[in-house]
Amino acid sequence: MRYCPNCGSPVENSSMFCTTCGTKLDSAPEESVPPAVINKAVAQNSSKPGKKNTTLFIIIGILAAGLIGLGAFYFIQSGNLKTDISNLESDVSALQTDLAAKQANITSLQTQLDNEKATVAGLENDLAEEQANVANLEDQLADTTSQLNLSQVEVTRLESELAASELEVTNLEDELAAAMANVASLESELEDALSQVESLQSQLSAIQAKYPLKDFPSFNALQQWLDDNVQTDTGIYADDYYSMALKMQMLAAEDGYFVSACLVLNDITDDGYYYIYNTALVGNTLYLFSPDDTGLYNLGTWGR
Repeated sequence: MRYCPNCGSPVENSSMFCTTCGTKLDSAPEESVPPAVINKAVAQNSSKPGKKNTTLFIIIGILAAGLIGLGAFYFIQSGNLKTDISNLESDVSALQTDLAAKQANITSLQTQLDNEKATVAGLENDLAEEQANVANLEDQLADTTSQLNLSQVEVTRLESELAASELEVTNLEDELAAAMANVASLESELEDALSQVESLQSQLSAIQAKYPLKDFPSFNALQQWLDDNVQTDTGIYADDYYSMALKMQMLAAEDGYFVSACLVLNDITDDGYYYIYNTALVGNTLYLFSPDDTGLYNLGTWGR
């Protein structure tokens, strides 16, 4: 039997805890006297040293009676306390086992936490890099936006120039259409002019074939020509004769012969009038004739 160092209650030598106050006991049990009893006896002896031994015996008897009562209480309660202590020890062992498992789990969780922290640190580094990339991309976006704004201004300017150019092209197309119309008109006029030129060239060729005009080769040729071209519808006025004489000159030129229209003073009647005649050469002989008559008058050898 030993006593609890805390409350002084008697406990079994094999008990690990006090059944009264629950204090954990030393593993090496020793026989001891309850501290309270010892302290009380010492105090009484020191305060009343002159009392007789009878008082000591009475105290010892009282203590013995208390111990007997306490022992009886102990024996009554020891069965329940032992059971409770055993249960508590089982619970403590189970709690210790659970605590070890929890500590192992905590260690595993701590390892996982360290791994997760390392992962988080890596992710934070990646995040920092991505943030730096994002900042770089934002700078690039700002530069691109600025360049785009400048490009839009340039596009607006180019669109304005394009609109002006399109308007100018439209004007030029209108002018070109007008010019083409003018060209078509000029081409038509040119065709007409070419046609006229061809006609004139034909006429010129015909005239060049006739010119230089030649004299009649013989008297008979002159007489035949005069018979074919005499003017029978002349008037009575000088203008009519002059017109007929010019017509005879033109007809002779168309046939390639040289005939002149001239004024001749009438020496026969000596009336002072000039008459209109035509003249022509046959060799060196000059012949005179009236445009309304087929008669030929030899004026002699005059030559050209």
